[in-house]
Amino acid sequence: MEKNIVSNPVIWSPSDERVNSSNMYKFMKNINEKYNKNLDSFGSLHSWSIENNSEFWSSIWDFFNIKGSKGIEPYIDPINQMPGSKFFPNGKVNYAENMLLGDISGAAIVFKSENKIRKEVSWKELKSQVAALANFMRKQGVAKGDRVAAYMPNMPEAVIMMLATSSIGAIFSSASPDFGVDGVLDRFGQIEPKILLTTDGYWYNGKDINITDKVIDVVKALPSLQKIVLVPLLGIEIDYNNNKFVNYNAIQNKYSSNEIFF
Repeated sequence: MEKNIVSNPVIWSPSDERVNSSNMYKFMKNINEKYNKNLDSFGSLHSWSIENNSEFWSSIWDFFNIKGSKGIEPYIDPINQMPGSKFFPNGKVNYAENMLLGDISGAAIVFKSENKIRKEVSWKELKSQVAALANFMRKQGVAKGDRVAAYMPNMPEAVIMMLATSSIGAIFSSASPDFGVDGVLDRFGQIEPKILLTTDGYWYNGKDINITDKVIDVVKALPSLQKIVLVPLLGIEIDYNNNKFVNYNAIQNKYSSNEIFF
């Protein structure tokens, strides 16, 4: 049965100036120079990438100046087997190291909560806080392959903990604070985290949602926890009566460091 192909009019296309300033165009020029090609469109670049998998991924690594080690070839093994193919199987890369590269000014994170609290974390502050958290976790014995969990809303501290965890080579997992206790334990109980980052609550639909009772129940059910890092958001006064709890700001003060080890 023959199908009718309908061609719709082009609604918008970028200007030549915009195309030429794009990373994809710059990458295509890089490939042309490196391999003596004449690629001139997305289609031709895509076709080349399929026919030259190893060269394509190696060039991606170089073009974006990824910090780490590509390792020796093959850069994909086995080729064209999904699922199953491994990219840079002999390489090493640290996500946090690449995210925190360079001396960048300005805001790294802009946070605005429902109650209109606005907070900016500069790149300098971000690196400093990541360094302190990583230093703290290493002192607790957290190492490559260990698990760190966050029972948190979308706050800067959750991002900072993720980066600190990644810098060590540990594994980060998170759950939203609107999860019930059973839902959190279904997720975290399987991975047995050493460290838990959490808060006292969050705002939703104009209301304060207190999660301190849920936090206590979660902590009781996770014997693997060595420390619980608390980031108060609602300012709820509560005595957790547990020496495993430590305040986020206290960690920043005690474990301050100017250097992050990857």
